[in-house]
Amino acid sequence: MSPIAIIGIAALAVLAVGWIIVSVSSPGRRRTLIEWVAAAALYVFLLTIFARGLRWALEADSTAGLIGFGFLCVFFGAGLILSLVATFRAGRAERKPSVSATN
Repeated sequence: MSPIAIIGIAALAVLAVGWIIVSVSSPGRRRTLIEWVAAAALYVFLLTIFARGLRWALEADSTAGLIGFGFLCVFFGAGLILSLVATFRAGRAERKPSVSATN
């Protein structure tokens, strides 16, 4: 199994556990933090899928695949960065969150 697949499976597991915890917990700072961690895990999972496609396109010398999968990697990579920033903001000492991942 490739390292990309292992990272994708781990991200999917974090997403599933986070989804369950968010579904059963009451609103609060801890839930908001878990929401953002799960959202970041979703972006990691999607990024691993498209990174594998990009690797395939490189091996197959496919220009269309490079453009398509490259765009998707950049797009979901940017989403991952934004969700990580939001995760770190949610982890700060702010008492009342103004924005959460499930708004």
